[in-house]
Amino acid sequence: MSKPITDYKAQPKRFELAPNQAVTIIAYRGTEVRAVQGELWITQEGDGQDYIVAAGTRFCSGHNGAIVVSALGGTSRASVSWTDPGRAGGYSRSGVWLDYGRIEQLQNAARQARASELARLFRGGLALLARAWRRTTRRRKAAAQLAIR
Repeated sequence: MSKPITDYKAQPKRFELAPNQAVTIIAYRGTEVRAVQGELWITQEGDGQDYIVAAGTRFCSGHNGAIVVSALGGTSRASVSWTDPGRAGGYSRSGVWLDYGRIEQLQNAARQARASELARLFRGGLALLARAWRRTTRRRKAAAQLAIR
């Protein structure tokens, strides 16, 4: 394992993890580990729970204790920063939260996916209607020709 990360309080520190690589962060209450790309597996000293942090979410530490961050699967990029717990609402417990603006991004992606799916269904319905129309037209023409004979 590499040297622990300690110098992130004044300015956020970015780092990259290769698959299955781990890094230790000397953490304090208010430490935030944000997944920028990929997925992270986070454990913290004194916390019986492990956390999976996906891109667009962040782990917020509710207490002091070393944090071990590992990349899950492929290469992951992350950043670590510190927010004063007194100003940030306390951080009374550790947990994973969505990044600011992530809900809006997810809502926009859902709207785009819904619009694409509705457009696909509409095109499919139009294609079925056009085939049925052509088939009906051919049958009418065939019936009209038989009636003439």
